[in-house]
Amino acid sequence: MKRLLILSMTILLAAMLVSCDNSSSESDLSNSIDVNAHDFERTTITLGVINLAETFGEIERLDVRRNVQLFNLENELYQIEVIYYTEDDTTRLRTELVSGRGPDILYSTWFECSIFTPMIRQGMLIDLLPYIDRDPEINREDFFTSIFEAAQNPDGSLALIPTFFYIQSLAALPGVVDATKAFTTDWFLELVRNAVDDGVNYPLDPMTTGYAFLITTLMYVDLGIIDFATGVSDFENQTFFDLLEVALLLPEDIAAHPDSSLFGRMSTGGQVFTDVSIVSFLSFSRSKTLLGDFTFLGYPSDKGGIIGATTQSHFGISAGSKNQETAWSFVRSFLHSDSPMETHFTMPFALRVDKFDEQVISAMGVGEWSINDGGLEIPLQVLSEENINELRSLIDSVSFVARPNIIITQIVVEESSQFLAGTRTADDLVRILQNRVGIYLDERG
Repeated sequence: MKRLLILSMTILLAAMLVSCDNSSSESDLSNSIDVNAHDFERTTITLGVINLAETFGEIERLDVRRNVQLFNLENELYQIEVIYYTEDDTTRLRTELVSGRGPDILYSTWFECSIFTPMIRQGMLIDLLPYIDRDPEINREDFFTSIFEAAQNPDGSLALIPTFFYIQSLAALPGVVDATKAFTTDWFLELVRNAVDDGVNYPLDPMTTGYAFLITTLMYVDLGIIDFATGVSDFENQTFFDLLEVALLLPEDIAAHPDSSLFGRMSTGGQVFTDVSIVSFLSFSRSKTLLGDFTFLGYPSDKGGIIGATTQSHFGISAGSKNQETAWSFVRSFLHSDSPMETHFTMPFALRVDKFDEQVISAMGVGEWSINDGGLEIPLQVLSEENINELRSLIDSVSFVARPNIIITQIVVEESSQFLAGTRTADDLVRILQNRVGIYLDERG
């Protein structure tokens, strides 16, 4: 089976940046705080940490552990017990939530659709918006509106609130693509066709295979092919046929040794598009350093380019919890202006605007870093006020939050292999995917 290329690469990159040398700090905190300092009986509430480390490469952020320890030190009536769930435990977790025996609070670095969407659709998590609206120190306006609203459910409720995010988009150098023209799927297909006809080695990045392209566009862009919220799929959509044609034009395997640097390929016409994951100010500076004033196009759709975001560090509260107010008092510790969350420029972008502003200040130190591109060590560009404003505008234009689903990813990769090898027609692939994905969505409930 082909490995899950883009999904794994994007998430593992973010996980490496998020970790930021937490191990020694964790040890210091564990030694300095006695979580059992209170010598009388307290009510225990539980924090369920959904550990997708085997899939995504990270457990939970340091500030989650730190806030648990501080809560247990300071609260005289309640204490938090942390319970870990692996990906294999999710059926048990849903059973516990339905029966009222599940954790009071849920935390997961990543929003894995196959885990959380059934919980949300079946009402296992409360709507957090009423708590935000009546909190004297937290307002909806404290957060980036585009991300905050895109993270909400179709009915306008908010079952899981993220605290960090990063941005994804296709990009090209100025003049290569007419940025004033709507970046539609059919136009994108035409551009890729023309590039292949002209002998361009890499229409997209060397690591973007046909498999990776399909997964990225299905999981990170709202194309109307899979509606994860309602559990409906439409692979017979003409847009998906266009995507299949693009996938056929891309390499089947990763180019292990590209013929030049990213800047070299794009500046000489050897590569047309690059898939940019702007994970942090550090990665934004890297892209600016290598490509200069490149153009963010979004991902193609029938309505034009769609800028997507991936959210991180999500919190939710169980509908069956008998201690929802206390659970909220813990969750809000990550959401108000005095939250002790780390705001280094290597971190993903903070959902709170004032925390993002702290990251802007931190990002002034990015010039001390360098990047290796094609064997050349290049000092990173210090971001200007114009660059920061460009990034803010890009964030404001986000219209979709990614909802990756590892099970659908596996189905698409398994079934598309014969199509990409030329032994299965597009019609047959569409019929099979519509059937298999439809069955999975129905069974998921």
